[in-house]
Amino acid sequence: MAGYASFYFLVKGMTLMKRKLRLLIVVLVFLFMISLIPPMVARDSTAIPWPTEGWETSTPEEQGVNSEALTTLLQSNTEVHTIMAIRHGKVILDVSRYPFTSSQPHALFSVTKSFVSTLVGIAIDKGYIKSIDQSIWDFFPKDKTANMDARKEAITLEDLLTQRSGISFDDLSIYKIADKNVTWAQFILDQPMVSEPGINSLLLDANTHLASAILQISTKMSTADFAMKFLFAPLGITDATWIADPQGVSQGGDHLYMSPASMAKLGYLYLHGGEWDGQQIVSSDWITLVTSTVTKGNTQDYGYSWWTSSISGTNHQVYAALGLHGQAIWVVPDSDLVVVTTNDSAAEGQTIINAIANASTSDQPLAPNPVALKALQTRLGELAHPKAIAVKPIPDAMKAVSGKVYQFQPNDFGWKSIAIDFTKTDEVMITLGLSDKEIKLPVGMDSVYRVSTDGLPAEPMWRPIANVPLMLRAGFLGKRFIVYMSDCMGMEFWTLNFDFSKDVSKLWIVAQSLNESYDVSFITHDLVGSS
Repeated sequence: MAGYASFYFLVKGMTLMKRKLRLLIVVLVFLFMISLIPPMVARDSTAIPWPTEGWETSTPEEQGVNSEALTTLLQSNTEVHTIMAIRHGKVILDVSRYPFTSSQPHALFSVTKSFVSTLVGIAIDKGYIKSIDQSIWDFFPKDKTANMDARKEAITLEDLLTQRSGISFDDLSIYKIADKNVTWAQFILDQPMVSEPGINSLLLDANTHLASAILQISTKMSTADFAMKFLFAPLGITDATWIADPQGVSQGGDHLYMSPASMAKLGYLYLHGGEWDGQQIVSSDWITLVTSTVTKGNTQDYGYSWWTSSISGTNHQVYAALGLHGQAIWVVPDSDLVVVTTNDSAAEGQTIINAIANASTSDQPLAPNPVALKALQTRLGELAHPKAIAVKPIPDAMKAVSGKVYQFQPNDFGWKSIAIDFTKTDEVMITLGLSDKEIKLPVGMDSVYRVSTDGLPAEPMWRPIANVPLMLRAGFLGKRFIVYMSDCMGMEFWTLNFDFSKDVSKLWIVAQSLNESYDVSFITHDLVGSS
């Protein structure tokens, strides 16, 4: 028995030694495999680049992105104002189509709503607001509100952020309030209901403006000031301008302006679950909530002032802050990717994010591709510094009216007179008479925009910032002179169609504002009394 016991313990000891040896081999193999993994894959949160002071840059291949695919994208998408793509915290694509740049403030339009949604989350985290389930009547006077019924009484903060308040409203109507004693917020609240809250989604600036008013009431500071203290300053956003309503409430649905480089910081904050350089700016639970789907759509779904969708051809989910004319902050968590676009057309947005996400082929660096990288850099240079094309001679009909001053009939734009100097071939000069001054507007005839030093006065509805430089280029179509003009912040766009085919003592003009959000229709006028 003793011999059996000795043999048993001997065998058992040898077995344990073999197990330990196998375990040691497994550990050594594991450590060896770990040593082969590039540093990018084992991503240390303390090594994340935080762009508080500015974005770091990288080649696309260093961040696992195909330069050739990016060049292909830029060959077909030429009208976008800017594109910024950030992979693994570094800018791998910075498209600036002249005269726009990624460091230049731009109109955000409804991207503003996503900032408001973020600020509501911060206010809840800090105890200023109890929860999204809180009734809006904790902040507004229910007994002084018109058209009150059980449906209106049931509206919560959540209904505002998800655009399901049930209020019937025309966003343009607040700009037409004649009684200055009527506040925007109360005017919105007084409107009738069309449905139960929390049922139907109707995208309105009004809903998020009420959320902004709630932020001001609960925090006792404007939404802009609250943002500066708890969001913009920690993220290093220093170029934001936020327009307020006549009562001083930051407009919740529109009229926030900042550069694409600053816009990208909000996407980067969301990509990292609300954390910024060791500080939790907004809770990760809030990030998860607001980027979840609440309302299903045909191509994109809607959450809490954020849109949700997927990348074409992949299982990658994406959420986005979207604004009119193609302003966007796209976040693709699975690809560690943020993409920002500014534009004057929303049509290219989904194409751009799909292309960049699909070009992000690896979490590891790709082999350097100097040929593809050079082609990409060449294309970026072409967009930032467009080449002038040959200019056709000025038609005699145009020369005959050069310098003549034409008086406008009364019009929606408030323009009083106009004169066009055709002395130069590659650049003409428009002098536009306004109610209180004249502004000089150079116009590129060689397909390259010219940028003015003058700008138009403020107009509360769609141009709240005065004297923003204008960019203009033009060409001839028969006996017509067609001018394309927009401001350099993407707020407003015009096509001016001058018809010289009739009596040159008069000039016929069609001026179309392309700011479709405000339904400014065609206006046609005789310009009379040339001199």
